[in-house]
Amino acid sequence: MSDDELFEIGRAASVDTLNAECRTSWQGEEWRESESSVRS
Repeated sequence: MSDDELFEIGRAASVDTLNAECRTSWQGEEWRESESSVRS
């Protein structure tokens, strides 16, 4: 495998990780908002 191929694979993996983190934090925000609306 060439360095370029390794770079592409690494970049794709890091994008997947970022997307997963964004989804997780977004779900956390949604959950907090629904919790506060239930209380009020």
